[in-house]
Amino acid sequence: MISTKRMANLVLLVQAVAWFVVLIDSSVSQNTPSAPPPVVMTAQQDHRRLLDLLHITELRPGADGRNTEAPNAANYDETKANPYPNLPDALTLKNGKKVTSAKMWWNQRRPEIVEDFDREIYGRVPKVTPRVKWEVISTTNETNGDIPVITKKLVGHVDNSSYTPIKVDIPLTLTTPANATKPVPVIMEFSFVFPPGFRPPAPPPGANTNGPSWQQQVLAKGWG
Repeated sequence: MISTKRMANLVLLVQAVAWFVVLIDSSVSQNTPSAPPPVVMTAQQDHRRLLDLLHITELRPGADGRNTEAPNAANYDETKANPYPNLPDALTLKNGKKVTSAKMWWNQRRPEIVEDFDREIYGRVPKVTPRVKWEVISTTNETNGDIPVITKKLVGHVDNSSYTPIKVDIPLTLTTPANATKPVPVIMEFSFVFPPGFRPPAPPPGANTNGPSWQQQVLAKGWG
């Protein structure tokens, strides 16, 4: 049995420890700086900032897709669309040796191509990148043209634990042939979502709008 006096002392000790923990927690909360708010910039300011970070002083104008008389007018004539007719053979190593096995492809030729894309097109992937958790929002059986397909809507939730004021979700639509019995190659297109009520501009003059879309052509080959 614990005496009344010892019980009272024990209660006081517990209360003192609890208050001590509260004081420490309050002190830590006050001394821990909160994440600064996101910087809000206009598109022009953000563009200028990126140019300065990359030490770029001037940009070459891109092709003009609307004015056919412009010096930098976009070309829609397929006969003029191949200025590099001698493309490298995908199954020939840079040292001239032919790829003769799957092992040579995976261990030698494919890394060469990936390196070219990393260096010349996409850029290097940072050593530390946030993880993305993908979630399937919906699955729909439908047709694209005359091809039965399965369309999945996904959202990739980016880990924002390093900076919680910003939440990043990546919307993704994946469409594959409905009769596919195994994984298929997939062509990925980067795009953006038009705001409600917005209509994209009409196709430029001379553009061929007849025939199946590129997505339908890919699906017809059994790809996604």
